[in-house]
Amino acid sequence: MAEAGPPRNYLLVLATFVLFGLYILALPMLGFRISTFLFAAALQVTLDWPGDAKRWALVAVVALATTLICHLVFETYLSVLLPRGRWSGL
Repeated sequence: MAEAGPPRNYLLVLATFVLFGLYILALPMLGFRISTFLFAAALQVTLDWPGDAKRWALVAVVALATTLICHLVFETYLSVLLPRGRWSGL
């Protein structure tokens, strides 16, 4: 008997792993803030393509908020030194 449930999408799982690998590779070059913004935005777009300008703006706002909150929590509150980019200095 077949399971009744949502269809499995292994391609999205693979895409998520690839994006995360690119994020890890980008950290030393771009730094935490730029890499995290790009990763958060790319992951949102990969999982659910924004169809209009309002959704693209939401992607940018969520990626920016994710970056700022992570930076504040780790660097300011927990005093964890986050990677600075060789190319950006950020």
